[in-house]
Amino acid sequence: MNGPIIDTQTQQGLNRFLVRVYSYMAAALAVSAIVAGVVATRWGSGVNEYLGAHPVIYFGLLALQFGMVFALSFNPRRSPVVSVSCLFIFAALEGLFFSSLLTVYAATNVTMAFVAAAVMFGTLAFLGTTTSKNLAGWGRQAFAALIAMVIISLVNLFLHSSIIVIILSLVGVVVFGVLSAWDAQRIKQIYYQFGDEVAQTSGIITSAALQLYLDFLNLFLELLNIFTLFNNNRD
Repeated sequence: MNGPIIDTQTQQGLNRFLVRVYSYMAAALAVSAIVAGVVATRWGSGVNEYLGAHPVIYFGLLALQFGMVFALSFNPRRSPVVSVSCLFIFAALEGLFFSSLLTVYAATNVTMAFVAAAVMFGTLAFLGTTTSKNLAGWGRQAFAALIAMVIISLVNLFLHSSIIVIILSLVGVVVFGVLSAWDAQRIKQIYYQFGDEVAQTSGIITSAALQLYLDFLNLFLELLNIFTLFNNNRD
């Protein structure tokens, strides 16, 4: 047989672990959406214009975000209060930065991208969790493609090519789709590796939730680019 043979108690423990991980992820997405909605409704693009005019504050907030990502990723067994606080502060800052999406992009495109991202992420995460096939090879290839995408994106800052943007967005959907499935599988393997007592700690749960949050967010952004470019070309 492929995959581990697990008893009922282990399966129940895994289910509890996954429920907590995905609950934290969903809560973080809700925080980002609420913050983005409040900021966009109350101040429009004013906050992002302010940050653009004050680069020290902007890069300071970015540095704070990176610090929280490293804190959650490389020390998952810290205090539960610190772990949960880092996750939701990070989500709130993401909502602040992405509030401009609600003022720049059409509401229809944002809604379509969110629904499509939710369906794709949910399907791929389910497949990643339930499949007996090892996705590590695909995941490593997707991560290598992600690095290549970052490099090409930096080059395109000087080229300003819309074709490159379209290609990168299409490739990005595939890359983050594969990463979503791979991360879902790795999270299940975390439980098998550490067991119920360790895996139920808030630090490991919030670290896993953050990874899924980033997968979903990037998938959403790539789809938003695609829907916007498609609708603009159609109009």
